Amino acid sequence: MVTLNEKSNVDYGELKRYRYDMHAGTKVAKVTAELERYGVYHNFRKGVIFVQYTIMWEDAQGNNLNGCIVDAKWFVKKKNGRWLVYDIKENP
Repeated sequence: MVTLNEKSNVDYGELKRYRYDMHAGTKVAKVTAELERYGVYHNFRKGVIFVQYTIMWEDAQGNNLNGCIVDAKWFVKKKNGRWLVYDIKENP
């Protein structure tokens, strides 16, 4: 187990875009996350929600340190009158 303050040698592969390298020498001052819905298709029982989420890390001077934009499909179904997300597919 690696804590947030320890340097990790783990290869995150495609998931590295979600992780800020705290040991890069620059302190993160601001993190911005946004979620935008592009479309919804359903038949009143199940459906798909098309979303895009963005996360950006900035230093104290406002310089962009890292970030990612991810398009995703959320698969939803209605159960007991409530819509539930049961699967998520993301584009790498």
